[in-house]
Amino acid sequence: MTGMDVFWTVVQAALLAAIPGIAYLARELYLKWRAERTAEQQALLDTWAERAVLMAEQVLGAGWGEQKKQMAVDYVQAKFDARKWKINVGEIAAAIEAAVYDQFTRDELAARQVAGLPADEVPFLT
Repeated sequence: MTGMDVFWTVVQAALLAAIPGIAYLARELYLKWRAERTAEQQALLDTWAERAVLMAEQVLGAGWGEQKKQMAVDYVQAKFDARKWKINVGEIAAAIEAAVYDQFTRDELAARQVAGLPADEVPFLT
């Protein structure tokens, strides 16, 4: 293994370790923005963000992070545009990151349950 291979392995590991933290911070920002929406708008934003995340994952599969995020943002933006509601892209992106975080957490807890591990603690949050 060359020095560059080691370097890129370390960079990749650091980026993978940072993803849950970034998603968590985006979720917190999203929760702040959430208070500024009507109940109907917020419910639809949550639903559309969750659907957009699942749709992008099904269409593009593993990897393709930025493309999946853009696909999800475009989907939610189109839904708001169809109702002639204003929303900024940052709010949409935060809702999508929150949906990804929630899905990641559900998947982690489900995997722990299947493996017979305690589900009361999620390792990447501690």
